[in-house]
Amino acid sequence: MRPFRAAPSWKSRIAWFLAREQDAGKSPRTLANMRKALLRMAAFLGRRRPRNVTAGHVERYAACVVACVSRGTARQYLWAVRRFFAALAEEREIFVNPAAALPLPRAAHQAVGRVLTHDETRRLLATPDVSSLVGLRDRALLELLYGTGLRATEVRQLRVEDVDGDVLRVRSGKGGKDRVVPIGKSLRGWLDRYLEIRPRLARYRAGVAALILSRWGRPMSELVLQQNVRKLARQAGVRFTCHALRRTFATHLLWAGASPAGVAELLGHANLETLARYAAVGVRELKQAHGATHPREADRE
Repeated sequence: MRPFRAAPSWKSRIAWFLAREQDAGKSPRTLANMRKALLRMAAFLGRRRPRNVTAGHVERYAACVVACVSRGTARQYLWAVRRFFAALAEEREIFVNPAAALPLPRAAHQAVGRVLTHDETRRLLATPDVSSLVGLRDRALLELLYGTGLRATEVRQLRVEDVDGDVLRVRSGKGGKDRVVPIGKSLRGWLDRYLEIRPRLARYRAGVAALILSRWGRPMSELVLQQNVRKLARQAGVRFTCHALRRTFATHLLWAGASPAGVAELLGHANLETLARYAAVGVRELKQAHGATHPREADRE
């Protein structure tokens, strides 16, 4: 593909489109991916104005994308292209939508990773040394991830004021939407203990509103947060990521008989498709546990 150099006409239209998508509730990450995809397309099409783009131009670009990147990335790029030209057509900035019939590569099957057992979860939560400031913060962080199912991005965006009694206010969460998540008694207890010692972490950086702080009082970045959780997982002898705790949160609720629609709402999912994959993993894990532990499974008579 050509270097990322878009003509001014493309840049202005892309900026307009991204502002429109932001108003529609798209997350910052989705907007960044769409911007990258559209700049690639603009660089490929050169100085040809949007109104002069034909279906043939779009098809040649699509063929180039499919040949250069993975199937999942190609699907993401071409989805952005379809939305972009559909928006231009809707605003009557173009007479014919050249991407109206553009097919998307078939979505690759996404396997959902395993979830933690109840024993593994308890062992993980007990890993931090709560006699230290950082250890108490880490325990509160793990309890927060497991007790709410929040994504790492959502956790790092939390502010102290978002802890409101028995609920947690998640701002600009999944899909760019706000939601409210209940705080259980156990999580509430660990959050209270953490909030008591948080001023000692914040003394290096006065006025920081972020809930989870680094040892030097800075808001914890998403990368550092994930690295910290992976470190705790290694100490506990468990292989997992922040997102595994989100899966575990959802699956454990489903095992306990929670409503799938209610769990989806807690996670911020717009539909039950992802939750269905979590449920499938939960069934698989239960079967494995049954086969390994049930007395009759070990009976060889």
